[in-house]
Amino acid sequence: MEAETLGKKTPNDYPVRLNDYLEGQVGKDFIWGETHCTALVFGSLDAIYETDYTGWHKTTHNVDSKEKALELCEAEETLKVFNDIGFMEIDLFSIKTGDVVYVKSENYECCYVYTGSNYVSSRLGDKVRVTLAKSLKETLKGLEFKVFTIIHK
Repeated sequence: MEAETLGKKTPNDYPVRLNDYLEGQVGKDFIWGETHCTALVFGSLDAIYETDYTGWHKTTHNVDSKEKALELCEAEETLKVFNDIGFMEIDLFSIKTGDVVYVKSENYECCYVYTGSNYVSSRLGDKVRVTLAKSLKETLKGLEFKVFTIIHK
C-alpha cells in the first residue's frame, strides 16, 4: 500500500505547528509505534497539514518491535514511503524548518526533524531528544545520509 502524495499547501504558521508538536514529544520515552523516529516524522506532517499519516503508518508499517523495525529498515521502507508521499531530496546546506535528515546506520533507518535551529529524534532505549545542529553534523561525518523536504518544494 502506498501513501497518498501530500498535495496540500503549506500553512504560513507551519513552524509554530511543527514546534508545538515536537515540544510536546521531547522527553517522552521511546515507544515503538508512538515515538520512534519515523513516527515523529509522520506526527510532524500531521501537525503541519492536519493529515493522518501517523494512522496510515501504523496501519501499513506497524512498528511494534525491534525485529519489525529491522525488517522494515532492511527493505529501506522509510525511503520508499518518503518517495510515495512526495519528499524531495535536497542538500544539507538547504535545510529549513520541517525538513528531515535520514541516516542509515547500524542496520537502522534514523530520522531527525529539523526545527529551524536543532533536530528532534528518538533512539531505542532512550527518550525523544533535541540534538544540537552542530552535534548532528559531527555525527553525520562518514555516514550515509540524505536530507528530504516536503515543506519547501
